[in-house]
Order: sequence, then structure tokens, then C-alpha cells
Amino acid sequence: MAENTNNSPDQLKFAGDVNIQDLTILSLISNKSFNVAGQVAGIHIFEDMFSPFITGSITFMESLDFGANFPFVGEEVIDLKLFTPTLDESKPKTGVIQGRFYIYKMADREEVAERSTVYQLHFIAIEAIADINTKISKGYDGLISDIAKTLIKGEDELSSDKEFLIEETSNKIKFVSNFWSPVRNINYLLKHAQNTGKSPTYVFYESRYGYNFVSLDKLNSQEPIQYFLNNDSQDSISSSGGSKRNFENDYRRISEMNIPVTHDYMDRVTHGAYGSTILFMDLAKKEYFNLKHSFLKDWGKEGEETRLNKYPVTSNKVYTTYRASMYNDVMENGLFYLHIIYNFL
Repeated sequence: MAENTNNSPDQLKFAGDVNIQDLTILSLISNKSFNVAGQVAGIHIFEDMFSPFITGSITFMESLDFGANFPFVGEEVIDLKLFTPTLDESKPKTGVIQGRFYIYKMADREEVAERSTVYQLHFIAIEAIADINTKISKGYDGLISDIAKTLIKGEDELSSDKEFLIEETSNKIKFVSNFWSPVRNINYLLKHAQNTGKSPTYVFYESRYGYNFVSLDKLNSQEPIQYFLNNDSQDSISSSGGSKRNFENDYRRISEMNIPVTHDYMDRVTHGAYGSTILFMDLAKKEYFNLKHSFLKDWGKEGEETRLNKYPVTSNKVYTTYRASMYNDVMENGLFYLHIIYNFL
């Protein structure tokens, strides 16, 4: 998302240029801290709507062997604040990225000269550390959106103090967390959550503004925040005849796009995209039954489908059968009165 630094806070040199206002590494063991902004060669920060936490990496180039003398042992955090020049850094929604992250890996260390070392520090949101160290064994009951809020803010869950956006769901759920992590519980909720329009397309992710538990319908209904260009950016011509860099077009220009696979019929068939059969075994009743899925019969019904893409992935003439992909699963009947809970393995 961001690379390099800029010595002037008022000038934008190129698209992607940022000012690092704070980049301090703190040891949780010795409580030592160092501002290492001067040793930064590049920063990459990733926000992924299909990933629960912000991640990133920082490339360092230094000659003091800071990585060995600090030292890095996997118990360090980084306080980061950067913003785009020419934007008001006092307003978070104008381009400021700020927060404390956990440094979980040091990699790609290489001596490029006699007294110059290059390496990368990989970091992740603090809540990710709480997630991998927390296993929950208790029951949840209520509106799915309310449970999601508890899993984000609860002291026994992620215990996050960040802002969050949760789209209210129309359905409730009752289940037991069998020593699942908070995120695994949230992912379980995603499979069952429906918004007020009965859309089952919820996602959970972190952005620079906080955590989001929302449906794709809600995201798709928002106005676009950026349009992109598929051609080279053009510099504007000033009244004096000279050219002036058009940063707006630079930010909108697609510099590289790669589509590894357009479609794969064989992969879709073997993974049950067109048709599948699940054989459920009820250990309590000693019974079994089949649950069949057909893309052609189960999708496309009026009022029962969310189609975000107006171009369907296939026609109604695609060759498919129920037995193209078969799965086995175990269910527990009679839990929570008459409510049936089953999990896909």
C-alpha cells in the first residue's frame, strides 16, 4: 500500500509516496525502544476483505546490525504512523495509517555490502496474537451480529479496543464453541449470518478504520471511492507550456494486472461448485441421509439469490451431476432442544 518515505511533509513526489511520522520498535522484554524511520527502505501494508487482520512488512537497510543487537526474538511490537503528503494527517480518513502491530517474523536478511544489511520485518495486528493464544469453550446464543460484537470486544475473546462496523443480522444462532479461537467462531457465524435482506454474503476483515462484519451487499451498495484507468497516466500541460505531474491519474492507473486462471471446469466439478452430495451420519439415531446440491436448481430462483455479478459463471446447460463431488459428515441430533448443529469437516 505504501512505499518509501518523503523528507518534505508538504510535497508529493510520486503516487505511493508517504511521510513516516512515527516508526518505533519496542521490546516487550527489556522495554527498550528505538525510532527506526531513518533505516526504512520500503513499507508494504495489506488490507484484505477476506482476511481478519491487517498485515505488512518493512524493509530495512542499516549498517549497525540493529536486528542482532536489539535483538529481535519474537517479542517486539511496532508503533507506526504514516500519511500521504498534502493530506491533513490530523484527519484519519484522509490517508493516515496508524496503530500498534506485533512483529512476528524477521526474514530475508542479507549483507549487501561490508557494513550494510538488508532484511524484512513482518507484522500483524495485535489482535491476531490474542486470537492464536485464545481457545474458547462456552456457548453463545442470540442475534448473530450481537455475538460477533462480543467476539470482537469481549475480554475473553479478541478484547479489541478498535472501532468496528457490524451490519445487523436478521437471524439468531445457538452453538457451543468447542475450544475454537475467536476468529474461528466469527468464521462460523459468517456461514450462517443473513442481513435484513436475507443475503448470506457476510465477510469479516480489518481496515485502517477498524473491524468490519458486513455483507457484500452492503459493500456493493456503496458509492465507489476510486475509479481506475487502464492506460498510461498523462501529465497535464501548464499555461506556460511546461508539463505538470498528474498525481490523481497516477493513483488511478493500473500498473500491473495478472489473472492466473480465467475459469477451470475440471476444478469446479471436483470441488462441488456445480453439484455435490453430502452423506450425513447421525450417531445418536444411527441413521443417515443425503443432502444434494445443484448449482442449476438451487441458484437463480427469484428472491433467493444475491447476484453481485450480472454475468453468470455458467449457463443453465452446463453438464453436472450430484455425484461429481461427494462428502461425508457427522451430525449431532437433539442438541439445544430441537436445533440441529452440524459442521463441515
